[in-house]
Amino acid sequence: MQATDASRSPPPGPGTAAEKDHSIHLMKKMPFSEAVSRSQKIRDLYHSLELQHHGSKWTTEEDALAFLTDAGLVGRLTMAHQDRWPVENGEGHDLEHKLGECIWWLIVLAGRMEIDAESALQSFLTKTEQQLKGSHSPDSSP
Repeated sequence: MQATDASRSPPPGPGTAAEKDHSIHLMKKMPFSEAVSRSQKIRDLYHSLELQHHGSKWTTEEDALAFLTDAGLVGRLTMAHQDRWPVENGEGHDLEHKLGECIWWLIVLAGRMEIDAESALQSFLTKTEQQLKGSHSPDSSP
């Protein structure tokens, strides 16, 4: 694998804002395939815990319900982030984590239903871009 500019330069000092920016920059460059692989490994670890605590793995439907619960929390945390929902001390600061968790759940759900998440996203983006370009062309105005 070819090194990127970000991986060639040493990271900034520990605990600095520059270090956090560097980490975020590197994460933005994570290949989708790596996100899928890491997501599956994490889900496998959760399956082990489910077996240990409940005697069976969650079903795909249970995973979908867990995703919907987290998606609902994204709504509430978004309202808190926009100062439209009151929060207690320390609450409301998990929006970034919950957004990441929802992305993780979508990757997991796609895998459980044998859908290639990356291909699904590419297909959606391409189709939607084409539809929107067509709806904003000069010929489409009333």
